[in-house]
Amino acid sequence: MRKRYLLSTSARITAALLPDLHRLYQECLGYVGGELKGNLYVQQSSEYNAFIYSAGDCFDIVVSSSIIKDFDTREIAFVIGHELGHVIFGHNEIPAGWFLSQQTQMPHELMHMISSWSKACEISADRLGLLCCGNLRSAASAFFKLVSGLCLEDSDAVIRCLSAQYDEIKAISQTQWLSDDLSTHPLIPIRYKSLELVALDVIALRGQRDKAMHRGFDVIDDQITKVLVGSEPFEDGSVLRGQEGFSLLVLCLLYVAV
Repeated sequence: MRKRYLLSTSARITAALLPDLHRLYQECLGYVGGELKGNLYVQQSSEYNAFIYSAGDCFDIVVSSSIIKDFDTREIAFVIGHELGHVIFGHNEIPAGWFLSQQTQMPHELMHMISSWSKACEISADRLGLLCCGNLRSAASAFFKLVSGLCLEDSDAVIRCLSAQYDEIKAISQTQWLSDDLSTHPLIPIRYKSLELVALDVIALRGQRDKAMHRGFDVIDDQITKVLVGSEPFEDGSVLRGQEGFSLLVLCLLYVAV
């Protein structure tokens, strides 16, 4: 049924159809490694969106046509790499979005834990996106387009914007508690800040895959945990004060570090 849906609502990218995009996709597969078996589809949509269907090592990535039109090559590589990250780390084995939609059927604390886990998944998938695109500026530009819909050539201005908005989010979170956030994704400025902390280490692994498993990200993940905890608007912090919830977030980040 999934394959029927994709074949009837989107176009599968092949070397004959769009050779440059297909070549970029194969390049991303080479960077992430593994015996992955999957196809890339483009679906008509004015919204910037990408998602993945996966079962084990078999998967299909769907990218909206607006991303292909408006993003440059390295930005598209970031999006594709991010989705491949979800496959590599097995994130789809836990359908966080479905769980969070069942709010009336689950304990509130468990909902928070699933939300925290899902956000940690996005942080780790962003690292694979960076590995594929090869530079932080392209990742920042992709983030900026996702939130604004604008294409700016001044990458320094984009980075200053994302950094400044992260600082504002952190300041707001430290001075007042907002309503509970049970979303599946961290806010874009938080995702950028988390990627900025790990950028040099991830880019250094390009072309050095044999060294990947020997490099620890513990210190960086400790910093990123503080970024997430310090900028998420939980009511009175009760969930994160609980040792179980906090430990789960830390363990998730460490588990997906490499």
